Amino acid sequence: MSDDTETIVIDIIKPNSKPFAMVVSYRPPESDPDMDLSVVYVVRKVAIKTKSRHRIVNIRSMKNFNIDRFKNELTSLPWSLVDNLENANDRWELWKSMFMNVVDNHAPLKRKRLRNSLAECKSKTT
Repeated sequence: MSDDTETIVIDIIKPNSKPFAMVVSYRPPESDPDMDLSVVYVVRKVAIKTKSRHRIVNIRSMKNFNIDRFKNELTSLPWSLVDNLENANDRWELWKSMFMNVVDNHAPLKRKRLRNSLAECKSKTT
C-alpha cells in the first residue's frame, strides 16, 4: 500500500444479531502504512424492551351533555351565598363546589385506559 492512499474500514459487529455496533476506522494518506487505523466513530444500536404498561385517566363524558340544561342549572344556583362570605378563600371553595357539582351532573367523570406512549409513537409513524 502506498503512502498516498487513505484507508476507511467499516466493521459491523453483530453479537447474537441484536444489538449491533458499526465501527468506522480511518488512516490518513500521509501516515505510516504500518500504523494502526484510528477509530473515527462508533454507532451502536441498543434495543430497549419496555413493558407495555397502560395508564388510567379520568375524563369527562360528554356523551349526554346538553348545553341548555347545563346553563339552566347554573343560573338556578343560589350564587348570592358566595357574595355573603367575607373570606376570599371561602368564596372560592363555595363557588367551585357549586360549579363542580353541576359539571359532575352533566358531564360525569369516566375512567379511561390509555395505551403507553411508546405504542402511540410507533402507531403515529407507521
